[in-house]
Amino acid sequence: MKLFDSGENLKINNTYNGKIIINNIEAKFPGRVQMCPLDFTSFEFGIPAGGGYGVPIEMNNYIKIKTAEKDTITGNEDKKILVNHYVILMKKILNIDVGLEIDIKLDNIAKQHFGVGSSASIAAAVCYSINYMCGNIISVNKLVEIISNNYVEIYKNKLTFGMTTGVSLHSILRGEFVIVANDADLIYSKKVPNGYKIILINTNLKRDDMDKPENIEQINRSRELDIEYQKIRSELFLMKIIPELNKDNWKTLFKYNTSFQLNGGQLGVIESYENQGKIIKDIINYFSNFEDMMIGVTSVGPTVFAYIKDETDVIKYCNSNNLEYRIFNISKGIEIL
Repeated sequence: MKLFDSGENLKINNTYNGKIIINNIEAKFPGRVQMCPLDFTSFEFGIPAGGGYGVPIEMNNYIKIKTAEKDTITGNEDKKILVNHYVILMKKILNIDVGLEIDIKLDNIAKQHFGVGSSASIAAAVCYSINYMCGNIISVNKLVEIISNNYVEIYKNKLTFGMTTGVSLHSILRGEFVIVANDADLIYSKKVPNGYKIILINTNLKRDDMDKPENIEQINRSRELDIEYQKIRSELFLMKIIPELNKDNWKTLFKYNTSFQLNGGQLGVIESYENQGKIIKDIINYFSNFEDMMIGVTSVGPTVFAYIKDETDVIKYCNSNNLEYRIFNISKGIEIL
């Protein structure tokens, strides 16, 4: 695992003649639920791969940026090195030489490896905000490409190359349900129908190396399990799920999602937790026949998501099994305040 400081090992292919035209910005930005990657076999550190599908969720994440004499970063102390990395990246790409005073505050639930995409949401918020201050001269697709090729996570107060599928970035920046291919290329995006919400269930499960950016043993097992299943998953999206989403029929996705959760690489994710992830499997199996909902593991877990309109049954289940939960609305993306 290569460790480095903010601004090191940047990958910059193109630069822009940027100029700050908005001197301050304040925004609220979402987290995300990554429902399942599409191809675990392609996962690599430092490059976007794996694809997947997911949605942004409203969270109490806030960022303020204004021009200043020098760069200063306040807010979440443990995230400063991450914020600074993307500030340096955007300054170099936009060719701007101006001090930026940044204050960033994350929702209390936005902790690394809880499944809400805290590292990706910081990257999206910082890069989007600085680009906005320069008049949005970089497109959303290009911004995703820039961030995903420079995606990092924090480990032992340093940075290391992380794994990103692009789902987090596309969903947060677009404010939509997204399906993403390898290389973080957008396949499909759609506004979520009114009334749906996300319930996050904290299973409190543990696995080896939870303090590290990724669990290598789990990743390797997921790759092996996904050799055949990724073909099935991709074909279903192309031939059945996307055509039904075009008709505003989400139930086809709900139906196949359970299979995606309990087979292939996602099964490897679930079984990397104590007792082979029995608690997660129990939750998914219990709700597998509920017609108007989708349930599974967000990102690499151990948090379980429920995508649903009526939360009554999920709350009842959580209370009966002493499981903590929190309800989120679906986000419409980064909101300028």
